[in-house]
Amino acid sequence: MPKLTITGKELGCSELPSIVETHDGFTGYNSRNDVLKRHIDARVSGHVDNRLGDVNAKVRAGNYMEGTIGQMVLDKLNQIGKVTTSLPTEADRNPLVPGLGSSPDYYLTIQDSIEFKDNFQASHTLTGKGLLEIKNSTIPGYPTNVRIQAQGQMLCGNFSWCIVARLVSGWDLQLYVEYSNRDVQEKITEAVLDFWQRVETEDYYDPDSSSEASRLIKGNGITDPVDLSGNNELPTLIHEWKANEKIMKHSKQIKDDLEIHMKSILGQNEVGKCQNYELRHTTVNYKPQPEKLVPAKEGYSTRRFGIKELNE
Repeated sequence: MPKLTITGKELGCSELPSIVETHDGFTGYNSRNDVLKRHIDARVSGHVDNRLGDVNAKVRAGNYMEGTIGQMVLDKLNQIGKVTTSLPTEADRNPLVPGLGSSPDYYLTIQDSIEFKDNFQASHTLTGKGLLEIKNSTIPGYPTNVRIQAQGQMLCGNFSWCIVARLVSGWDLQLYVEYSNRDVQEKITEAVLDFWQRVETEDYYDPDSSSEASRLIKGNGITDPVDLSGNNELPTLIHEWKANEKIMKHSKQIKDDLEIHMKSILGQNEVGKCQNYELRHTTVNYKPQPEKLVPAKEGYSTRRFGIKELNE
């Protein structure tokens, strides 16, 4: 359904998995600093890069299929009771959590009650009004990022339950139920408040990767060496980095050598068995493709890292 939240002023619930830490870590599609930068940029320039949420073809297909999947859910639920759906016309917002908004896929209204088992075979009895969140996937199950999104949606709209419908592999409709959880919603509230303080001060999170550190820690453009000999940490860090660099190069060479030997043993055979292992060296044919023009990209700055051993 259409995005109803305002980038630069409020987080959408689909962004929460990127900033709320769980037992699985941060489970969003984008890093927390990517989300932070998007909102900072929207505030500074008014320009919103909507490509951030457009992560892959599966997500785009899910957006188009929401209406169809919603009807599938409605048909299934109306076999056990009387259920109606309605669409949001504006974002749900909770005044106790400023800076967070929700664009639910559907509201569900149940006349009397319905009883059913979810895909975990857990029994549920639902009454009144709740939410329906729709996902398109190739992997069965109920991932943590969807739980966090549903908790945020219930927090924004003061709902006690949310049915999560996942259409897996284009045909397997899986239903799960998320109930409002105060502990999780307190973590969400804390993360949202911290997020907007960081937006105000442009205070980025600690980098989640080396490449992100190169983007976030800006250089001064001066390439004359600075003497850091007085730093007590650097000698150990440099030694460990160089040692691991050698290990990785050596491991890659060992792996390549082993693969060459095994490929030679397989010969023209594409699949082989040895004890409880299956070896595959299958042929992949790629069709010719017409020449493609590379789309224009905005310029950006990053930094490159390396360590060179100096001669005495």
